[in-house]
Amino acid sequence: MKLPRAETLYFEAPELRPSPKARPVAHSHAFRYRGHTVIVHLTGYVESTLPPLWAMGVEVVKGADVVVDLQRDPEQSFVDIEQAGAAGVKWGKALVDDL
Repeated sequence: MKLPRAETLYFEAPELRPSPKARPVAHSHAFRYRGHTVIVHLTGYVESTLPPLWAMGVEVVKGADVVVDLQRDPEQSFVDIEQAGAAGVKWGKALVDDL
């Protein structure tokens, strides 16, 4: 499986968009854990006067197969991209542990 490009928008989080003019920004990173690849996807919206809020989603891949489709909690948001990424790593490991 080809991993997504870090700056490719993987999902929308309209509940975090402060206005229609806010532009989406994306980041993805992947890591290996117990023979699986965990991909953490982040989506934020940038507007000139407000810092972005970040939504986080996680999917799990083994070989070329997606074994856990993208999951995200639309009730959860983060004010810091590092915080969102750390939460994604923790959730991704828990998803693998539950397989």
